[in-house]
Amino acid sequence: MLYLLNKNLSLKAKGLLSIMLHLQDGAVLADIDTVKHYSKESRIKLTDTFSELQSHGYLILTRNKDGNLEVAALIDNEIKE
Repeated sequence: MLYLLNKNLSLKAKGLLSIMLHLQDGAVLADIDTVKHYSKESRIKLTDTFSELQSHGYLILTRNKDGNLEVAALIDNEIKE
């Protein structure tokens, strides 16, 4: 949970990553539309938060066959810059 100490991440990004890590073995939070069901945030804000996490190295995003963003990998163990 060292990502919680990363001053470069917004609280939204830390919260989203916490939820995704907590639920990764149960619920599938692989794409923005699925995450939107758990949040009041708009799709645009969620896209920005996913992009923030990717830019800091906490996840890898890809596009599915419909062109929507989805999580290809989730990384949680280090403070990334």
